[in-house]
Order: sequence, then structure tokens, then C-alpha cells
Amino acid sequence: MKIRNIAGYLPLFLLFVSLIFALFYDFKYSLNIPIADQWTMIKHLNKLDFNYLWASHNEHIIFFPKLIFFILAKLSHWNIKWEIMLGFLLFSAIMSFLYYSLIVNKNNTENNTPEKLIVGGLLLIFCTPLHYQNWLWGWQIQILLSTLASIIAFYLLSNMGRGSKPRLLELCIIIISLIVAGFSFFTGLIAGFIALLMAGYLCLRRRINWLIFVVIAATFLAVLISYFNTLHGSAHMNLNLIQLLSMTAFILTYLGVVFSSARTGSSLFLIRSAEIFAFISGSLFMAITIIVLVKNIGPIIRKNAEKDNLFYSISLLLFGLIVGISLSAGRENFGLSAALSSRYRIFNMFFILGLANLVFFDGRLNKMLNYKIIKGFLVMIFAMVYIFNWIIGIEIGNGWIAKYSVLTRLDSISIDHVPSDYVGGISKEDLINDLKILKQDKLAAYNNKSK
Repeated sequence: MKIRNIAGYLPLFLLFVSLIFALFYDFKYSLNIPIADQWTMIKHLNKLDFNYLWASHNEHIIFFPKLIFFILAKLSHWNIKWEIMLGFLLFSAIMSFLYYSLIVNKNNTENNTPEKLIVGGLLLIFCTPLHYQNWLWGWQIQILLSTLASIIAFYLLSNMGRGSKPRLLELCIIIISLIVAGFSFFTGLIAGFIALLMAGYLCLRRRINWLIFVVIAATFLAVLISYFNTLHGSAHMNLNLIQLLSMTAFILTYLGVVFSSARTGSSLFLIRSAEIFAFISGSLFMAITIIVLVKNIGPIIRKNAEKDNLFYSISLLLFGLIVGISLSAGRENFGLSAALSSRYRIFNMFFILGLANLVFFDGRLNKMLNYKIIKGFLVMIFAMVYIFNWIIGIEIGNGWIAKYSVLTRLDSISIDHVPSDYVGGISKEDLINDLKILKQDKLAAYNNKSK
């Protein structure tokens, strides 16, 4: 009995250890030099410019991340490792919040310890350098901030569905979270849409007052309208059968990236192509998703399943899935390898965790399937994937330094030898001017105190 109780805390302990590993990883492999899109910020660091903060960046409005970048730059002479440390704190907050919302707050009993190990094991394999771009590139604060705000909104809404009396403070946090998510990364719009669906469902079920639904709907519409009013131009897609098939393959590959390495193109098992293995895995996950949702749609409606974590899990699953669909619309032309991108794997994590929580915390499915055998097998797989991801992660970290260390030698090499994508695609003249600003203002690596 005591052993089972200790085992229940094992995922939390291992998650803590993994976050410590992640912290050391950040210190060892990060560089105090702007990388890629960060070069576009340099000319805006001297003065707070609202127009720049509000301006779109590709298909995103990253108002809050830009504001954070500016504040940190002023406080640290743009020591970029401050951004990376903030990214680590945001990532730690995301993982801790997921542990709390999916395991601690599930009201598990002692008999649920194996399920804790399964979901905890999934959290562990995602707490690895699968996310190396989000760990080593300060620019990715935008994804982490938007993601944290999104899951906070989902959780508080699901709490209302479980009978928690809606409070003004919770509603204010939901509204603020949706605004921060929407104006940090484009996926915040998807989070707002899912929050609107959740609020509409809860309103129909009379779990929340219709005024709460109106406030959430108004927030989402305000963010959506201001978002697209700010974006320059609009994307036009002339879909045909080939593109639809390509998008479908992209989505399925994205859903199965958990076992594949983005940089090396390797996968854990015998299939050498990471894309093929991810496509096969994603197809399996999608099939399981359809089966689970079809079997549970009745209980969700008839048995007030919004009172359980099932409601929260579905929101996570839909979030990860819809993000994958939206990514396929804008990235499928880059090929299936784009679906393996490290920066987007955090969204795949929500899909996998949402699906796992539906499967492993559903009492009827536990009776249907013999999980005693499967659980042991999955724990073994989780351990293999975890070790594999860290081994590959060390290789990726060394590769990151080897790739971008050229940016620390701009004084001694020809500017013509610097790949355009390393400096955000800016012109040679802009690069020379930005380099002068870094030197004159003693920013980033050119500030002796920040080295």
C-alpha cells in the first residue's frame, strides 16, 4: 500500500528532475546573440513604439511578447539569456499546471496510481529537448506565453462546468488570459474559439449564467476583429484534391511527432524516416481519437461529464488538433518535415495528453481493455522515448551552437557569409546597421557584464 502511494508521487519527482535538466540545458546550449527574427527588433530597442508593438509579424500579433522583450532588454542591456530564462519559467509553469490539472486535481484515489503513471509518463517525454527551439530561442516566448494563457482559460472554464460557482475573479482571469493568448501568438485565436464553444455548451447546460457567455463571446470577437484589422493582406487558398491530401498527411504527421526527432530525421524505432513514422503514429492516434470521442459523446451529453476532467481533456485535445489543421494550411507547402518542427510540438503535447486522459481516466474503457499488460508496456516505451529524446537533445544542442555561433563572429567574417535566415531575412545594409547598434549600445554579447 505504501509503495503504491510513493509511486503516485513518482511522476512529480521525475518531472521536477526533468525541469532541472532543462534548466542546465538552457545554460549550456543557449547563446547571448540575436537569432533570426530577433534581429528585426534591434532598431526598436531604444524607444517604446506602440505602432511596432501592435504591428503584425507574419500571421501573428505579438504585442505582449514584444513588450516583454523591450522591458527585459532595458533591464539587462538585452542579455538574451534573460529571455531564455523567462521562457524556461513559462515552460515550467505550463508543465506544472498540466500536472496539477490532469493529475492532482483529478481527485484520484489510490487505485488510480497506474493512470497517474501513464499521464505523468507522457508529461515526462514532453519535458525533453523535443522543444529545443522553445528552450534555446528567446523569441519563442510568444508561443509559451500564449500557450500558458490558453490552458489557464480552459481550466477555469472547465471548473465552472464541474459545479464551481463562477466568481468575478475567475471570469476576469479568463478574459485576461484570452486577450494575452490572442495577442501573443496566432494560436490564441484558436484558444478563444474553443473557450467560446466551452462557454456556449456550459450555458446551454445551465452551468454558467448567459452573461458569462456573452462576455467571453465579446472578448473573442473583439480580439478576432482587431487581429484581422491589423494584419496586412489576407491569405488566399485555392484548394484542390492534391493540396487537401497534402494537408491531411501534414496533420497526421504533426499528430505523431512524439516519437520523432525534428533535427536529425531519426525516430525511436526501426523506421528510419521520421516523417513516415510520425505519419503512421499520427494515423493511429487519430483513429483512437475518433473511437474514443464516438464512444464518449453520449456520456458527455447524458451524464453531465462536464463535471469531470473529461471536459477539460476534450478542450486540450481540440486545441492541439485545430492548431495542427491551421498549421497545415500555412506550412504544408514546406513538406512533411515542417510538421516535425520543434517549436510546434508543444501543441501536439496537448492533443496527446487530452487523448490519453480520455482513454486512461475513463472508467468504462478501463473495463473494456486489459490495461494491466498495456500499462507496463507503455511505461517501458515512455522510458525509451525519454532517454532517446535526451540523447538526441544533446546532439541537437551541440548542433545549435555550431550553427549559430557564426553570429558571435560577425566582426571577423564577411557579412556575405551569413545565411539570410540566421538574421531574420534582413538586408545586408540593415545587418551592418544593427551590428553597429549592438556595439554602440553594448547590447547582448557586446555587453561585457552580460557575457
